[in-house]
Amino acid sequence: PLGKQVDAIMKAGDFVPDELTEQIVADRLDQPDAQGGFLLDGFPRTMHQVDALDDYLDKHGHSLDAVISLDVDPEDLIARLLKRAELEGRADDNEETIRHR
Repeated sequence: PLGKQVDAIMKAGDFVPDELTEQIVADRLDQPDAQGGFLLDGFPRTMHQVDALDDYLDKHGHSLDAVISLDVDPEDLIARLLKRAELEGRADDNEETIRHR
């Protein structure tokens, strides 16, 4: 169910809504292998997601040890994502969709 929703949204070139993304992340962080630590790549992307992550961590008695933010030139990102599309065949990685996101 969630996977099909996400797939349709991504194929349309849109971001997955915060609430859906937050649920997916929370479900994943609830898994036993994440209890010893985890690395989130590309999350949170919005202030709403930051607040949801803070709430989740507080509720579960966790805190962040570190946060890494990478600043990359947008044209470099587009080139990397287009290369990923070429290698992985992702339908949502075309230049128009990438620029929209």
